[in-house]
Amino acid sequence: MQKLKIVGLHEDKKAIVELLRKSGNFEISEAVKDIEKSPKDSTEINSIKKNQETVLSAIEYLSILNAKALVLNKRLVKEAKKIGEPIEKPFEVEKMPSNVKFTASHETYEKARKDTEKTMIIASALQEIRTTRAALKEKIKELRELNQSLAPYQNMPYPFSVFKDTKTVAVMLVQGEIITAEEFENLEKDCLIESFETKQGLLWGVVCKIEHKVLIVKKLAELGFSICTYSFDKAPKDFIESNKVEIKNLHNALSEKMREGLLLQAQLPNLKILYDILGFDLERFAIEEKILKTQHSIIIEGWVPLCVAAVLKEDLEKNIDKIVVEAVEADEEDAPPTLLVNRGLVKNFEGITKGYSAPRYRVLDPSPVMSLFFFVFFGIMLADAGYGLMMAVLGLLLGLVFKVDTPAKRMGLMLGVSGFSGIIFGILFGGVFAIEAIPPLWFDPMQEPIMMIAFSIIIGAVHLLTGFTLKTIATIRLRMMENKEKKNLALAIVDGLLDSVFMYTLLIGIGMLALWLALDSNFPFSTIALVLLIISLAGIVLTRGRNRKGIGGKISGGFGGLYGLIGLFSDLLSYTRLFGLALASAAVGMAFNEIGMLLFGFFPPLGFVVGGLILAALHAFNFALSALSAYVHNIRLQYVEFFGKFYEGDGRLFSPLGEETKFVSFLNTTNTNKNKRVRKTQEVTNL
Repeated sequence: MQKLKIVGLHEDKKAIVELLRKSGNFEISEAVKDIEKSPKDSTEINSIKKNQETVLSAIEYLSILNAKALVLNKRLVKEAKKIGEPIEKPFEVEKMPSNVKFTASHETYEKARKDTEKTMIIASALQEIRTTRAALKEKIKELRELNQSLAPYQNMPYPFSVFKDTKTVAVMLVQGEIITAEEFENLEKDCLIESFETKQGLLWGVVCKIEHKVLIVKKLAELGFSICTYSFDKAPKDFIESNKVEIKNLHNALSEKMREGLLLQAQLPNLKILYDILGFDLERFAIEEKILKTQHSIIIEGWVPLCVAAVLKEDLEKNIDKIVVEAVEADEEDAPPTLLVNRGLVKNFEGITKGYSAPRYRVLDPSPVMSLFFFVFFGIMLADAGYGLMMAVLGLLLGLVFKVDTPAKRMGLMLGVSGFSGIIFGILFGGVFAIEAIPPLWFDPMQEPIMMIAFSIIIGAVHLLTGFTLKTIATIRLRMMENKEKKNLALAIVDGLLDSVFMYTLLIGIGMLALWLALDSNFPFSTIALVLLIISLAGIVLTRGRNRKGIGGKISGGFGGLYGLIGLFSDLLSYTRLFGLALASAAVGMAFNEIGMLLFGFFPPLGFVVGGLILAALHAFNFALSALSAYVHNIRLQYVEFFGKFYEGDGRLFSPLGEETKFVSFLNTTNTNKNKRVRKTQEVTNL
């Protein structure tokens, strides 16, 4: 990494930030502390946020309209088949793009930025359609509820408006349950009553003197009657019919508004591009706190990969008239971000390293070595060529679905590649959907469990040895950096080797013991193992406390190293999970095959069909469980047993401007030849 220092004029600030963003290779950092910072414009920020919310709402609503139109078209097809007539005015539905990111050139970006106002009009139109449709739906709901409440009055032939008081007479419409003859006679003494029978109960027209109204209302309430408050000028039945007509018209209006929205489906890519453009504008305001200013100038500092620093400097000086750009090497006091650059298949395994923690700058990236062991361990734990083939196909298909390089795409490719490891070890162990009749190319873990345990411990020892080797390399590099004057470099190298050399001999000795247990051979494995173990224990006691002060400190450090071997043996035994998961997958698969064979014997040939379906479902379950277990335990071995031996993962990943987008990945098409050279250089610098 190089630190890029940029000094420019206030009026060029927006253009400078835009060029840095387009490069995709600049991470801004805090500049000098004692200079006034650029203030934020909260009014413009709020305006951009509001526009972005409008655009996002439009994007989501287009997806909703599209899904609803598909459902309605299917319903229209069914209705047309029933009546034997063609579909009337089906909704025009376009195939919606997937939710994964798509790529766009910066020429497209520039065009979209110029068309911002036009696209915002489209977004606002979709917002208006959404609001109008919501209001229409609410009106339909109100009319339906009103019709339900009017249902008890359908048999009444008079308009509601006739039931109103005069100066001397009270006229009421009431509804209630059936009452006794005595209650009816008692009520009829004070008023005139006309009844209308309905399915919901009695409906009465009640006429009384105005001065008796309070008493009559009280009596009606005691009998369970309620007074109608409607005052429409239409009879209930006519009013309900008119509401039904209005509901139908409102549904037609809903459909027309849907058609208006569907006409804008082609604008979806433009809306998505605009959303991310507005995100860039918000990012520009977010970094204002890191841009410092004097009376006439601005100061921007940040990190750029060494291989693109010259190209970016040239672009800035070419496009901005008055600007000063300086690229300087990172100081020891600096904490530059880490840029992971791995080639080929290894880059798909970077997510595992990132899941633990990003490597510190100037520290080895463990991804290349870790990816090899992850590949091997996954195959050993899956231990079935059939399951490995399924994983390879599913993983590679998932990786191919995503056109843009995303974490999901890399995950799919990583699992797909690891599936081939399952195929290899499945063939070696004779595992193909746990069919017992298939002979192994090497050995069968179910028949030779001791051999499988020994193999697991040996490959675990190799894993740990690799971790100690990387620790040795890291220690030597650190000692060499501390001895810049090139003095005592030999001692620094020896010091680094002493941290690990006796761990090598110890683990090799343990491996020899495992071979002695697993193989029936006259080779003196046990003797070699004993010699190596004695040398290792003596070496650890004599050298582990070498950097401590005093005789007592050195002795306690040596015996402390012996105590630390307990953790090492625990780590080594942890690799027996390779044995356990391989056997578990095979044993469960065999049990499922037995179930399938039993089903095949019942009611042939129906038993073959039913048994085949059930067996396929059971193997799918075992595959999913085995694959998940292999993935989780594999990561555990990398994080705890491997990374714990050497890896210092307290760094931060390089995060350039414009990297965080929701829908679009923008490609920089300027300086194409230079960028090709840059990418090639990036790959070489990571070797």
